[in-house]
Amino acid sequence: MRRSSCLYYGSLGGIQNRVGRQVRELSKLMSGKGNGFHPECKGLVLTDYMERLGIRIVYDAVVAQVCMDRNEVYGALDETATGQLEVKAKVAIDSTEDGDIAYWVGLIRPMSEIFRALM
Repeated sequence: MRRSSCLYYGSLGGIQNRVGRQVRELSKLMSGKGNGFHPECKGLVLTDYMERLGIRIVYDAVVAQVCMDRNEVYGALDETATGQLEVKAKVAIDSTEDGDIAYWVGLIRPMSEIFRALM
């Protein structure tokens, strides 16, 4: 049995195995060989999954404001090259890399505060 990439978290099986298989197949088509990890191939496979599930992906947008009702995040007001875009969602994923949205809604403290407290 082929081992999963170390970039996966959680239990092996199910969708991780399907995604891994599709990434390897696409990698062979794009590079002529299936060796190594190709992040672009993984992005294409995951984008395809999300689109088939009806998930809307917003690229090249900056979150200007988080939309909340009490303690629930229901969307965001984004700034794009073409203007403002209000995105409403049942599930919001903070993909800011630094946890900016989680910080704005009070879920985490910035690392600078944590480091200052430790000094």
